[in-house]
Amino acid sequence: MTTLSIQQAVFLFSTLRQQLNREMQKFHSEYRTPIAVNSKNIVTDEKLQKVFDSLWKIDQLKHDIVTLRTVIHLKNSTSLIAR
Repeated sequence: MTTLSIQQAVFLFSTLRQQLNREMQKFHSEYRTPIAVNSKNIVTDEKLQKVFDSLWKIDQLKHDIVTLRTVIHLKNSTSLIAR
């Protein structure tokens, strides 16, 4: 388990969101192509693996973001402000 300050957690959250946005943009731009031309399959095993890797990375980033948001929310809601 890693210990982070709130500021570090917020920065990490921002970084993860940027990575997720880049990966989503990549997925929508590179992998939205026809799967067949003239009734012939044009999807190669390499391209199929890249799609699965991209989807796995998107899933992992979403999982990390949800976990980090939960921890930040919990810390913010239980913290006391000292005068």
